[in-house]
Amino acid sequence: MVPEYKYPLPQILGIMIAGKADVFSIRDWLFRHHRLFDKLVIVDGSKSDYIANLAKSHYHQNVVVLKEETLQLTTISDQTLRGPAMTVLGNPVGSWIMICHADEFWTIDPRRLVMENDKEEDQNGWTNETQKHNVLRFPVLTASPYESRYQMEVEKIKADPKYWQEGDFHILHASNMTHGYKSSSNLVRDYFENRIFRWQDGMAWGTRNGLVVPEHIPLGQKIRYYRDAFFVHFKLHDFSADGSFKGKSGGFKNSNLRTGTRDERAEGWMGSFLDVSYPEQVAQFPPRNMESALLERCVEFANRRWPCELGWNVNATFT
Repeated sequence: MVPEYKYPLPQILGIMIAGKADVFSIRDWLFRHHRLFDKLVIVDGSKSDYIANLAKSHYHQNVVVLKEETLQLTTISDQTLRGPAMTVLGNPVGSWIMICHADEFWTIDPRRLVMENDKEEDQNGWTNETQKHNVLRFPVLTASPYESRYQMEVEKIKADPKYWQEGDFHILHASNMTHGYKSSSNLVRDYFENRIFRWQDGMAWGTRNGLVVPEHIPLGQKIRYYRDAFFVHFKLHDFSADGSFKGKSGGFKNSNLRTGTRDERAEGWMGSFLDVSYPEQVAQFPPRNMESALLERCVEFANRRWPCELGWNVNATFT
């Protein structure tokens, strides 16, 4: 049961950087998540107008798209791409901002996590900004398709653009849970990501790459770890004919999570399971069905603080 609260869930702000691969997941992502935000700014680096047209047609009330090519940036990094979003969001001191990726899907409502954090800080009597958390950090579950499924979807997309733009292609259906751990209780081990931060006076984006929260935080990062909340990251979501994940050997390239390699940790792979390139790995550490793996995860934590609130289907949307 989802607990009842005296006050409604707060709206949060959002910033997303979208690239060419994200056109294959953005339709499902926006449908599922758009109501979380009072305002969501997408910095669109894809070459087409698909994302801009999608937002304008269906989500114009709270989604703003900035085309990267119009920003006249001299340096391209995670920081410089997110910085222009503040021209839309302003200087929202005290507001929580979610760092969004079109290949990261939530079943737990991020607004509830934010509200509970604020409630606990009030109960603790933390009135000074130096006491309060300003960064929320979450475990990551990874998902990806079989290589054979990937190739099948690529062929369908090549044959009919409407198949993925407005048809039956859904990344939620094409993928499996590929976190690879033997025990459900160990699905989330030691990989966390900063995904929500509180905008404070004096914060500013910088130029560093690989840093998702603002580079300049006068009070320093005050991180809260949520070990029982999670989101799902689709490690392989570029379904274009020249997908950037294909390596010279025909398999997918390695990533920072060490996916798609033979020398993964003993418990199994965290990301891509390539039944064509590495069938022996698939046999040893078979991917899980997404629905059943997430259900097991959600049931396991049902009596803890953060219940799963949204079903794993393409018609589900936060309200």
